[in-house]
Amino acid sequence: MTTRRPPRSACLKRFWDDLRPAFSSALNRLLGASHPLAASLPTEGELQARAERYRLPGTSDAATPQEPSEEAAWLSDTLREVEVGVGSSLDVAATALNAHTCAAFLLSEDGATLSLDDCRSESDLVRRDAIPAGEGVLGAVLKQRAAIRLTGAPQGVNYYSGKAPPLRGVLALPIRETGPSARLRGVLVADRLDDMRPFSEADERLLDMIGGEILRAIESGRVLTWFRRANEEKERLYSAIEELNRTTRAADALGVALEQARAMANLDFVALTLVREQNGKRLHQVMRATQSDLENKLFADNTGLVANAIRYGTALPERDLAQMDRPIVFDEETPLKGLRALRIFPLIAGDRTLGTLVAGRQRGQRRFDRETTRALEVLALQVAQSILRADMFEQMESLATTDGLTGLVNHRTFQTRCDESLQLAQRYGKKMSLMLTDIDHFKRVNDTYGHPIGDLVLRGVARILRETARDTDIVARYGGEEFCVIMPETDAKGAKVIAERVRKEIEAATFETDQGPLKVTLSLGIATYPDSADKKQALIDLADQCLYFAKEHGRNQSVTVAQMRGEQN
Repeated sequence: MTTRRPPRSACLKRFWDDLRPAFSSALNRLLGASHPLAASLPTEGELQARAERYRLPGTSDAATPQEPSEEAAWLSDTLREVEVGVGSSLDVAATALNAHTCAAFLLSEDGATLSLDDCRSESDLVRRDAIPAGEGVLGAVLKQRAAIRLTGAPQGVNYYSGKAPPLRGVLALPIRETGPSARLRGVLVADRLDDMRPFSEADERLLDMIGGEILRAIESGRVLTWFRRANEEKERLYSAIEELNRTTRAADALGVALEQARAMANLDFVALTLVREQNGKRLHQVMRATQSDLENKLFADNTGLVANAIRYGTALPERDLAQMDRPIVFDEETPLKGLRALRIFPLIAGDRTLGTLVAGRQRGQRRFDRETTRALEVLALQVAQSILRADMFEQMESLATTDGLTGLVNHRTFQTRCDESLQLAQRYGKKMSLMLTDIDHFKRVNDTYGHPIGDLVLRGVARILRETARDTDIVARYGGEEFCVIMPETDAKGAKVIAERVRKEIEAATFETDQGPLKVTLSLGIATYPDSADKKQALIDLADQCLYFAKEHGRNQSVTVAQMRGEQN
């Protein structure tokens, strides 16, 4: 009885392939990625290519990791588990079948080529280059989706480089998934030089079992990858929701949404749009975008993808942009170039569609995978809720700080803003002026024209004050027909100029009423920190005294503390 020596691997390189990723990771940590030795080891791109060979889920969609070395180490470990499983299965097959060569070839995702994954062989000539999927004995197996057994001097053996060994038997069968789809994943082949032992049905059953084991090894890697990615996506989604929940402004929520979407789906392009109403027409505005020239762009309702997503209130089916002549995303004047995959998700809160999340990628698959799509759908819903909540918060804040009739800052908020402005003036040694105003004979307006006309006058005076004041000034309704203006970094002389401008604008204004045109005038009083007083209440009291001085001395005039005291300006 003779004992056959174990088959020598023509894939000795696989031993290094198994060892190299872990060695690479350790060496990178010790030497740094820029070291010459480290540079010769497999890059993360090479690891990614090996992962794609097994079609590990989401390898092209996964977000860019925060720690690339950790991602590479994890991917290397997963690949090693898969490759050890495949190699062990081939060891068993080669020994049990007494094979000259036992090799596994995997089918590319497009089904065009077969590539050697691993082998156990007495020959050094097993092909490592891509083999066309329609050629030779391997192609025949794929075409027939069934096992092939050849005896004698088999023809069509195309998995050796150059002249094939003098084979006397070949057994090849498809590596095929189970279940309804039963997709082909590759070909498993064994051959012999011994013509005294043709391959039997028992050998075929054994090799079919080995094919199943190889598939299970690959699937274990897919499951590990899926679980890891699902956990990462869950953590990223939780982080996004947590950050969105902390926002109290719509602008902040949109900014967070852009960054989170880009990170969680590895996107090259992100834009967030909101629906606007203008003169009874629906418009769309790009609020945030990775392409800065798009921000604040306003475009009309049209037949573009964004407008349609709003119109139908649902994410539109994915489009192959390469197959579209001129895809209209926003409008015809805003083409988007270079995107390989595009998805548009509506921002829906209750029965309202507030806008859209536009997600695009320039590389990878032409479609977003199911997990990425679902994560972006959930993010879009959270963004919509955050915008709605922020709008409600801003409305409540506005109600608390704004006078309902005039839209100006209310009395309570005026007191707070006055304190803040005075503190800044004190800290930086600046001047600050305060102007109080009162509509002359306003009671007569109410008695003659009625309170609705009185309200119209109050709103008109408030508008003129707001338009005449500077951007840095704070205009408030002090109470009744009285208004006040806080003027930072303004001395008495400067405040007098502004007060006169306001007075003249009011004097020139005409308010149209059912009882004919109505004109009013304004009296104004001015006090300045620190010239007039250094405390808030003292400033208010002095400005009030100047106001009443103006009223008692003819109305329709502005008066400073110096004027009231008869001092020289």
